[in-house]
Amino acid sequence: MFLRHALTVGLFAIVSLGLASPWTVQVVATANASAARQLSEDFRQQGLPAYVASQDGLHRVRLGCFGLRADAEALARQAKAWGVQNSIVLSAGSLVTDEARCVQSQVGFVKPADWQFVDGEQVPLFEVRLADTAASISYAPDRGWSVHQVGEPIASTTSAAPSGVFVNAEGTAEPYIAFDDGTTKTLVCPGTLVTSVGQAAIVENDHSVRACRLGSDGVSQP
Repeated sequence: MFLRHALTVGLFAIVSLGLASPWTVQVVATANASAARQLSEDFRQQGLPAYVASQDGLHRVRLGCFGLRADAEALARQAKAWGVQNSIVLSAGSLVTDEARCVQSQVGFVKPADWQFVDGEQVPLFEVRLADTAASISYAPDRGWSVHQVGEPIASTTSAAPSGVFVNAEGTAEPYIAFDDGTTKTLVCPGTLVTSVGQAAIVENDHSVRACRLGSDGVSQP
């Protein structure tokens, strides 16, 4: 019990970044609804997660919906690299439509010197070691990240079948994950794909391994 508590506090700092106040990238606001819809469709064809948020006669073309501002900033950088100018990172407020598939980010662990991914039977499993302390960490969409003693049995999970597959995006300025629905590859979150389970991609970046979970109908999955 002491080992698990020490690992959780000292090494992994499991943090769920919710969407009470999601972040987005706004590209343009116009009174022309048709023009906004066409621009949004053009962005989606490029692989950008675009949607239109309308209120009081103003139609805002926005990219993405994130629990973490840094993810919105990364998307703004990528959009600029693809020629999208004058983008602004801001709070999405209540203007999150059914077109927006919000991304909930949950850090599994800050990368230690020694770690490896183990292809678990039903859940992604990592073996990590810091100094003389070893543990296993698993991720399941229905319960998030969990820390285990090495060799401890891992409970199975249930998750909705994805409507596509997560892939490493091509042609981006920095490593990025995309969701391929068979028609379009849409950017999800920055990093390199390790594996996926259900609607979540397990992503590695310079400092950590985390889960990027794709919501539906404009609302993040719990």
